[in-house]
Amino acid sequence: MIGASWTDAEFQQLFNAIAYRGPDDSGMISIGSLRLGMHRLHLRGQSHPLPILTENGYVAFNGQVYGIHKPDGSVICAAPGLINEVTAIRQGVADGMYAVVFVEKNGSELLLKTDPQFVKPLFYAQSTQGIAFCSEMAPLLPLIKSFGINRTALAELFTYGWYLNEQTWINEISIVIQHDLRVKGEHIHKQVRSHMPTQYHDALPTLRNAVRDSIRRCIDGTGPFGLALSGGLDSTILAWELNALGVEDIHTISIMLPENQDGVENLASLGLPRGGSWRSWNHHVVKLETDDDFVSAFQTAAVRFGQPTTMSSLPLVWRLSETAAEVGIRVMLTGEGVDELFCGYGSYAKVEALQHPLDYYRHPQREALVNLLFGDNSFKLIRNRLEHRYHGVSDLRYVERDLRLARLLLRNDICFMNHSIEGRVPFLHNSIPNQALRTPWKDLVQNGGKASIRAAWREELGVSADRPKTRLKASDQILKRCIQPHHLGERIKSSVAHMFNSQCLYQCMDILQSDSGFDADIASLLISLCFIQEQVSI
Repeated sequence: MIGASWTDAEFQQLFNAIAYRGPDDSGMISIGSLRLGMHRLHLRGQSHPLPILTENGYVAFNGQVYGIHKPDGSVICAAPGLINEVTAIRQGVADGMYAVVFVEKNGSELLLKTDPQFVKPLFYAQSTQGIAFCSEMAPLLPLIKSFGINRTALAELFTYGWYLNEQTWINEISIVIQHDLRVKGEHIHKQVRSHMPTQYHDALPTLRNAVRDSIRRCIDGTGPFGLALSGGLDSTILAWELNALGVEDIHTISIMLPENQDGVENLASLGLPRGGSWRSWNHHVVKLETDDDFVSAFQTAAVRFGQPTTMSSLPLVWRLSETAAEVGIRVMLTGEGVDELFCGYGSYAKVEALQHPLDYYRHPQREALVNLLFGDNSFKLIRNRLEHRYHGVSDLRYVERDLRLARLLLRNDICFMNHSIEGRVPFLHNSIPNQALRTPWKDLVQNGGKASIRAAWREELGVSADRPKTRLKASDQILKRCIQPHHLGERIKSSVAHMFNSQCLYQCMDILQSDSGFDADIASLLISLCFIQEQVSI
């Protein structure tokens, strides 16, 4: 926190609210009107007084640095130790996931940074009392005395599932995502991010070697380790590579719903080599048997998430995280990033036939609902903002990293860290994103997408390499039942009607409850918005 008007009790409230993110150690300092705290989940390296004191000042750091980018494009292993990691981040050569705050020794100036992929999040609130920043959004909400809903940002969530800039749906809260922030006194200055050193193709390892090296670095530290196992191509590849590395005693977890095809009942179905280290792994299956189970998980997860969401997968990952905590997992590996970077979604196949790639985000039925909720022509205005931001973009992956991958990574971070588990994403490190983006979209999207990924592991996976993408999400049937009047329908109307024209909201709900007008994203947004409003009263 920065500002003399903040009280010690308010800082302690904020600091305590994220204690689960680092239960092994913590510390705080006060310099004038600045208060800074850091909790640590201690996974590798030596203990260190917190926040971290360097020759330049204090640092609060969340995440992990796995490698160092070299000028020739190669990535070498990073030396362990908090000082080495934050030094690499300050120098702009860190390969890893991080949210970090650098503070000058006299407290006069701060620099806030997050990693290029937004694996580790950072939010900040500006109020009449000053500035407060935190790894999560939800703990900032109680500090704001008078909420203001940013209807533009909220409409962006309803239209595209994520924001088109750093402003969240609450006027006073923003995200450190597109820019670094330099803070002097109580004034914030956005700063263009420095680019990583130029990556030369000849210096990059083969895709398989890059993935294996990244996995090896991601399992460095104190376990137990876990693997979120959907049964899809990406998590199956992680399982094969972990087995090839001889990693033992892993906990694998699948989440399964009665009405979807996701998840793995047993490890034998992956076709891993006989006698491998995978025989020592422990597999757990999490099942949400009833609609009430789903709603209960959704309510808890949405309140912790702090913002309405299209992701009906949020309660599923929350339940998976609960099970991971119960069996003692401290680090969870997931396959996030492959679909967005290597063109893995089946819907990408239609992009080639579109007049412009951004037409991929046109959904006439959803546009009509957005206009109904937010006023005539609201979609047209939001569409103009999308086109302005991504003007000239011919490769949809640069949009998908912002609009889809960022929210999926935030979902994982909130769910796992709320249970004192660090989520790690091997496919987003060790120059793998660079390799993906060097491969033309049209070469990757053919034959179900992820062409280079499928080819690299085809010999081991056989026909499984051609397995189509199965999205982790709740079924439309569950969501349809949830928004019916006898379930959540009336709660939604009573809790969020003040945010819209009430008659328009009622009309929208009637459309959603019909077979022809249902939209899963809008339904998820209204359900999660209802849960947050009931808890926080925005």
